[in-house]
Amino acid sequence: MLALICVVVVATVLVQAVVLLVTRRAARPAWLHVSRRDAQVLTVAIVAAVIAVVIVGFASGTVSSGWHNFKLWQPQTHSNQYLRLLSLAGSHRYQYWQVAWRAFKGSPFHGIGPGTFQFYWYQHTTHAEYIQNAHSLWFETLAETGIVGWLLIAGFFALSIIGGIVRCLRAAADHRAAIATATAGVIAFCAAASFDWIWQIGVVPMVAMLLVAVTVMPESSTVWQHAASGPRAPYTARRRLRPRLALGLGSVLAMILIAIPLASTAAVRASQAAAARGQLVKALADANTAQAIEPGAATPYLQRALVLEKADDIGGASASIGAAIAREPTDYKLWLTAERIATEADRPRQALADYRNAQALYPTSLAFGG
Repeated sequence: MLALICVVVVATVLVQAVVLLVTRRAARPAWLHVSRRDAQVLTVAIVAAVIAVVIVGFASGTVSSGWHNFKLWQPQTHSNQYLRLLSLAGSHRYQYWQVAWRAFKGSPFHGIGPGTFQFYWYQHTTHAEYIQNAHSLWFETLAETGIVGWLLIAGFFALSIIGGIVRCLRAAADHRAAIATATAGVIAFCAAASFDWIWQIGVVPMVAMLLVAVTVMPESSTVWQHAASGPRAPYTARRRLRPRLALGLGSVLAMILIAIPLASTAAVRASQAAAARGQLVKALADANTAQAIEPGAATPYLQRALVLEKADDIGGASASIGAAIAREPTDYKLWLTAERIATEADRPRQALADYRNAQALYPTSLAFGG
């Protein structure tokens, strides 16, 4: 797939380069000039063809059969790995979305909490499978943050797409293609995020945000024309500047909020690396740093417990794992760690209780015979 992507990208660049060179040296043929009316007719024809295909798909049972295959937990497998690219199997996505919808219905307004879908999945699935995401930005946001969080992110992309379409229809001919391309890219991101966790692949949402900026950004020439004409020009300039300042301050605040968990994660990873090298003093210091940066997170306390356990400080490890569980009581892995530490502290009853709590949180796990 990577090789195919590279070939397509290189081919596209070469074709675009040839087109630019040809258009600079020769006039564009008349048949390449498409009027607005011709474009409208072509658009109606494409929409009509898509509707016809959908109707035929429903009437022939193709859609029903594809939906059935999508919902199967164990669809038919193919000996040829490339044939699976033509399969409509959902790879368990239907089950992920079912559990996410159940989580939303259980807490429709404030959700189950950001980043906690995996824990809800363990408790409510009938299948033993380790996952972290619902493989849908919309279902996962709905489950974790409720209807308010979903409306915020869905509204953001909806306004970006609608704004891009409106701008494309109103823009000059030389700007229309760029705006339409950016809008199509945002639509593609939203579609891909509907069935996979591409929003967690750092560069993908970054590119999507750049495309969003293109769809909603007014043309600079239009802005300065309005600001430079008439006696109200200074007021108009200030009025345009205020929302930009607000957006700039909001962006800075967002970066700070992102930097906090990022710094905590970096400290935890440094602690893990130091512990692997046997540098327990440094590992403990890094774990304490992560704990100070993000005291509400469970991971720094878990890492501190593991370091103290390795240093044979079972009492300190027990206290730290207890603090981690208090912050994330639905994570079965924390209870399993607590069960091991309780065993090392020669507290069999506590160890058994911790084990049972872990089992209750993930009853279908093979580790518990599920």
